[in-house]
Amino acid sequence: MLCALALEVCAQAADLQSWNGLEFGLFTNQRVRWSATTSLRFRDQVHSAYDFYLGSMARIALTPRWAVTAGYLYRQVNPNRTSFHPEHRLILAPSLLLHPGKTRVEAAMQYERLKPTGSAYNRYRPRLVLERVRPGLSPFLSTEGMFAMSQFQRSRNMAGVRWHFEQGSMIEVGYQFETMRSGSAWIPRHAIRTTFVIGDLHHVRQVD
Repeated sequence: MLCALALEVCAQAADLQSWNGLEFGLFTNQRVRWSATTSLRFRDQVHSAYDFYLGSMARIALTPRWAVTAGYLYRQVNPNRTSFHPEHRLILAPSLLLHPGKTRVEAAMQYERLKPTGSAYNRYRPRLVLERVRPGLSPFLSTEGMFAMSQFQRSRNMAGVRWHFEQGSMIEVGYQFETMRSGSAWIPRHAIRTTFVIGDLHHVRQVD
């Protein structure tokens, strides 16, 4: 139903994209979760692949509410429909659990150092995620902004559902709407997002 609604909303949009991610845990204990991640994105009404990345992330729980995530992504991206170019991305993201329990609210500030084929630059992504946590199906909402080169560059909003399984496995499906700066104009973009999270290969204990 969610995908059908998103397709109807995007029927007259300039572009409908598909973002597909895969993450699998490498190691988990009470405070640390180390994982590998990869993603493939399609544009032009889901006909043309234009963005691929792979990398590794580690999340460290500092306290029951504070955590920090750090990682590296290697991307191949084709922004202008001519050829793919490499991009390196370093990530550091402190986060705060604002409301624990069945209605989980978490805020994060993600710092990124991007090195495309041109000059390197910094990007900042404040984010807020709300999830109604329950066994099986959990609806969620997220919103974030992106700032780079002293300008507000992009807003991103997403609604979807998550299916939680044992040992950290999860399936996430959602609809995402973005507005992106292009000169003095703002361009909308729609995407159907799917993410598969595979439980830890070396499972010690899930982070509480």
